[in-house]
Amino acid sequence: MIRETTWSPDTCQCILSYSWDDTEAEDVRQHTFSKGIKLCSEHERLKLSGKSLYTAVVSENTRKNGTLERLRLAAQLSEGADVPCKWSFDAERVLELDLQQIALTSAKKSTLQAELDTVFGENKVRII
Repeated sequence: MIRETTWSPDTCQCILSYSWDDTEAEDVRQHTFSKGIKLCSEHERLKLSGKSLYTAVVSENTRKNGTLERLRLAAQLSEGADVPCKWSFDAERVLELDLQQIALTSAKKSTLQAELDTVFGENKVRII
């Protein structure tokens, strides 16, 4: 059966709707953008709409979650532990991480930045 979900990511104030087929296994299930219910000021400023809006919001959310997981591993925090860092997106939607609350050596920060560049692309995540 086709289901409709309303989603509000923790990376912006957008509210989006997408559909999916509950007969498909979760690991192969496709989400199809339905509509933007509310756009945050940043995505509105970027004039995103339709599928490009949905793709951007999902990408940002995935990037943030993946970055925090890699940071958790680099800081050797236990699985499921909150990662004590501040994160935000700049005007170009680059994810910025403030790691002042995490004791990582410069070498570990450099290694982490290189890994993030490889996984998400250069200039998508910045350690500050």
